[in-house]
Amino acid sequence: MYNQGLPRSFVIFVSIVVLIIGLLIGSIFMKRTTYPALITSEEQFSNMVYDCASHYKTVIKFKTTMNLQSYDFDKLFREIMDKDTYIGCELFRYDYHYTYDSQGIMDVELRIQNPAWHRVVLTKLRVKQIANKLRGLDRYDQIKAVHDYLVATNEYSYTIGSAFNALYVNKSACNGYAFSFYAIMEELGIPATVEYGGAHAWNLVELDGEWYNIDCTWDDRSGKTIYYDFFLKSNDEFDGHEHYSATAKRSYDMEKAGPSSYYHNIPPYKFIMIASSFGMAIGVYVLYRVIQKLKEDKERRAFYGN
Repeated sequence: MYNQGLPRSFVIFVSIVVLIIGLLIGSIFMKRTTYPALITSEEQFSNMVYDCASHYKTVIKFKTTMNLQSYDFDKLFREIMDKDTYIGCELFRYDYHYTYDSQGIMDVELRIQNPAWHRVVLTKLRVKQIANKLRGLDRYDQIKAVHDYLVATNEYSYTIGSAFNALYVNKSACNGYAFSFYAIMEELGIPATVEYGGAHAWNLVELDGEWYNIDCTWDDRSGKTIYYDFFLKSNDEFDGHEHYSATAKRSYDMEKAGPSSYYHNIPPYKFIMIASSFGMAIGVYVLYRVIQKLKEDKERRAFYGN
């Protein structure tokens, strides 16, 4: 006979809820880590932050003989970007607390902003979606469309960063603008970099064999109005930036390119969110049906003695 206890659907539903809650709680604790080695050099410190960030750790406890109060964190972010542009760009904010032990060694808890893995997946999906809508345009129109899209749809906010926020929340600090631009250029096959200096991020992009500066953040100054004061500029016409590269030797002649507004080709992000939610719902339902079928088969074999 079949079990007359709790309904199978209720048991499976509760199991799924418990699993989801467990994953959420686990993800919170998994974001914390204690680094075992004593940090004695800037190279060790840079490698530690990079290693932890690449594993989505946001709270790092460690001991060091370094003086973090005089440490150049801008340099750290540039070094990490050289290793992995995505990780370096997403390290937007940090803070730390420390005490000294009896031997004068600093005991530190460092907190860094680093996105969760599901945000990484959604960011990559959105980048591909935007790039696919711009394929077939010439390089100038692709560059301008991405610049215009980021400026027109975003609002600057120092309190939050990351490409996810720029592409989905439409609010971000400079790193969200800069990395979104870089990631879409990379997907389109257009050479670009992320530049970082003075606690600010912007881009270099190649067009017609020349490199140009572009700062989507500083061109976003008033609602949906799109400015071009920092679009395809030389170092000499790019005031307020600490240049670590001398490749941008001249500004682009905007007049010869003519007007274009291809950023309207870019679809709203809500499609990805709806599709992701729909896919997750289907996945949960399929899992429920598989578990239900397995239990029915087990009860059937028990009933018939097989």
